[in-house]
Amino acid sequence: MLSDIWLVVVKEYREVLLRQGGRRANILNMVLIFAVFGVFMPLQTGEWWVQQPWTPIFWAWLPLFLVSALVADSFAGERERHTLETLLTTRLSDKAILFGKIAAAVIYGYGILLAVMVVSLFTINIAFAAPRRLLFYRPDVTLAVIVFGFLITFMVTVIGVMISLKASTVRQAGQALSLGILMLLFFPGLILGYLYRVLPGDTQVRLLDFIEQLNPSIVLLTVALIFVAVDAIFLAIAMKRFRRSRLIDE
Repeated sequence: MLSDIWLVVVKEYREVLLRQGGRRANILNMVLIFAVFGVFMPLQTGEWWVQQPWTPIFWAWLPLFLVSALVADSFAGERERHTLETLLTTRLSDKAILFGKIAAAVIYGYGILLAVMVVSLFTINIAFAAPRRLLFYRPDVTLAVIVFGFLITFMVTVIGVMISLKASTVRQAGQALSLGILMLLFFPGLILGYLYRVLPGDTQVRLLDFIEQLNPSIVLLTVALIFVAVDAIFLAIAMKRFRRSRLIDE
């Protein structure tokens, strides 16, 4: 099973390197990501980059940018290139194909996230660290990025793969995925922000006092467990929707 999943992962990466523009274009895109998020933005931000507790919020959305194109192509791209039927008629099991597609995107997005985070740390230390004093992310920030970075990458990947299963084209899958991300991640934040603004002033004060009294560790653990549950639900739905007989008929 694991060897079959790895075969699909390797196949996905080979296709990424050979896709539009080839290996050179993909390497250039990678260099651009590291230059912007690993060098330029830390230099512009300074020591705040590693000192503020809100850093995980920035890192949390980076995987959305990294995996969107890859997962939109996962099945819709195969359909456009007329290679989907060939893939589905191989000896690979349904789970191996599905898990391989998911694993390829998660490894790609999460791996780059962690690598860019390390590069940004080197940038900050080279530019701003005093002699014999190294700058590091706060332990809770590091843990939050590692945990939530993976959970969010996994969630977006599974959602994107499900959308790509039914999409006729990569463009259609990408547009649907972008809308899904807005609905799932950004709209709730906008709605909560609006509801907070319309609350009476004294209610806002009491709400802020309540939030300040919360134990951050318990809050993070609760949110992480919610993400784990949501990821598990989406994965179960994806496994139920992926039926090679239906895809071949389509």
